[in-house]
Amino acid sequence: MNPLLEAGGTPASENNLMDSSLTNTSTKTLAHLDLGKRGEELAAAYLERAGIRIVAANFVVPVGRNRVGAVINVEIDLVAYDGETLCFIEVKSRMSDWFAPPEANVDRRKQRQTRACGPRVSPDV
Repeated sequence: MNPLLEAGGTPASENNLMDSSLTNTSTKTLAHLDLGKRGEELAAAYLERAGIRIVAANFVVPVGRNRVGAVINVEIDLVAYDGETLCFIEVKSRMSDWFAPPEANVDRRKQRQTRACGPRVSPDV
């Protein structure tokens, strides 16, 4: 696995974070985050096997400011090179596509923010 993809740290179960004080919602949120992380790991492994070079994971880029002047950051799940082409990859993990396919959840706002990242990312990442 690419060292850029390893988040490090200790799983929640080893830190005793899953104690009785957590609500069912908190447990679902932790499971949701685990699913997303696992999806990103699987996507990166798949892309690497396909010859695509992963150069960063969970890459945060400032893309501007909102109406009150707060910085707007965009997180890109994976940044990679396919040959000489710089690729921004959004990974959507689902248990099923019963509600909506993953691509339906990359809305116009996310697409606009991702496009804004291009000029702000160094070719060396």
